[in-house]
Amino acid sequence: MKKLEGQNYGSEVSLGATDAESKIRTILEVRRDSAPDIEAIEPLSVEEMARLEGVEVSALEDKIRERVSLFAEEMESANSYHEDNYAQLMEELYSLYLLSQNNRDIPDDISWIENLRSFDQFCDYFCPDATPHAKAFIGHNVQRFIENVVHPSRDLQVYGRTLDVWGNGNRIYDQEGDWVLLPERFETMSGYRFAEKKIIEEIRSLVGGNYVSSDYTHAAGSAALNGIAREQAILSAQEAVKAGIKPKTGEFVSYVHQESGKPSTGILNSVYVDRGGPKYGYNIVKWFGEYFVTFGINKERQEEYLRSTDVRYGGYFDNEPGKELSHDTLLNEGTLIGHRVPLSAVDVVYAWKTNEPQVQEWIKLNCPQAKFVSLEAAQILKDHTAVIGKMAQQEGISQEEVWEGLLK
Repeated sequence: MKKLEGQNYGSEVSLGATDAESKIRTILEVRRDSAPDIEAIEPLSVEEMARLEGVEVSALEDKIRERVSLFAEEMESANSYHEDNYAQLMEELYSLYLLSQNNRDIPDDISWIENLRSFDQFCDYFCPDATPHAKAFIGHNVQRFIENVVHPSRDLQVYGRTLDVWGNGNRIYDQEGDWVLLPERFETMSGYRFAEKKIIEEIRSLVGGNYVSSDYTHAAGSAALNGIAREQAILSAQEAVKAGIKPKTGEFVSYVHQESGKPSTGILNSVYVDRGGPKYGYNIVKWFGEYFVTFGINKERQEEYLRSTDVRYGGYFDNEPGKELSHDTLLNEGTLIGHRVPLSAVDVVYAWKTNEPQVQEWIKLNCPQAKFVSLEAAQILKDHTAVIGKMAQQEGISQEEVWEGLLK
């Protein structure tokens, strides 16, 4: 089979500079003067939440249960990943989650917040009758809040100074860090993109080491790591169920029939991957404290494994079997590479930089041949190769030197 070619991010990029063009370094200096500061959002106290809900602290538990129950009911027929009406509820749930994590001795009058320590605990306690579909869309709303408002990613795009209900402003919970404004080719570019200094340092190292993106990537999530470690393989949802593992990070296809409006759920029976570097996939981060994990898969080693076992492929459902490796599915939503991917076929594990210590420990125990690359570094490299190549050309230096210069 034809070998997939990953992108080499250490090579020079020529975009045809002209003397009349403004230097990107000059544009960067101008944009630094107008870039907004990144500000911190402080979590709510229990008293502040009670005030917002119009109840006493002693009645907050019942009020939160009532709000969550209504939310779950609305999510029964949801086909949208976020609901603006529940942005305040997300903020309150996140603040309660932080309290449950940060207080070993939780006062008796708010002992109920212990039930926010995980997604399963939360659902069992606050919405025990919610269907899998409703839970999935609650999780999607939590994910949007984590990505845009908590913002553990050290890659931040700011489109204005005003925070709307789902982020995209300059105020986030995880504000702490040494943020660096990234260059753009034109001064008129809308918005500002920042990366924390340690991401730039990682990128410089990757470029110096001639980093090449993986052949395939499979998006999972931290909630799936225990099951993957147990099996020493990435499994399709169907294969996981056979192994007695409850799929946790989105291997179910959940949708709403257009005519009946009834929700439906199917189980994926093949591992889905994207070609090349990491992208957002079928995983979701359902709860605060969970994080994205994406596996970079070596195509040749996966093919070697498939030749040694009972190869099976499939589409969304059992009656849609695929016929060959790299079979493109309906609407080109992914590539199928079989029901099981052994960890021996993994050469990179991607995650947010913030979670590197946990992921590095997991790699050491389960696939020591793999290396860690942050999702932020991989994405910024992909997005900024052209503009960094342009800067290198304008200044007569290497791309690695351009990245190094951004740190000064």
